[in-house]
Amino acid sequence: MRITYRTRRVLEVVAERAGRSNRVIAARAGVSDEGQVSRLLARLQGFGLVENTGRGQAGGAPNAWRLTAKGTAVERALRKRIEDTPRRARASPQPAGASQGPPIYAAPVHRG
Repeated sequence: MRITYRTRRVLEVVAERAGRSNRVIAARAGVSDEGQVSRLLARLQGFGLVENTGRGQAGGAPNAWRLTAKGTAVERALRKRIEDTPRRARASPQPAGASQGPPIYAAPVHRG
């Protein structure tokens, strides 16, 4: 499974408080489309990272998501990895070693 920023955020939001609905998870994770968060939660459930403890649509109630033991371990490992990353590297939108400014233009030298 590829862990994207959105996946990490959804795992963090579910870890903060069990029992949150799709709508709340979407809002707190910054996902504007509830359909996207529903599909993501279904994928995470398929990987055994989250489980739905609510009655869901069949019961007329919202979903209620929580992390599984495996999901908790993954979320903690991701959080630790981020905490261990130096702040400067986290804040930089460019990969390490990338130029920090526009390329320097050097006029060609003509040898005569």
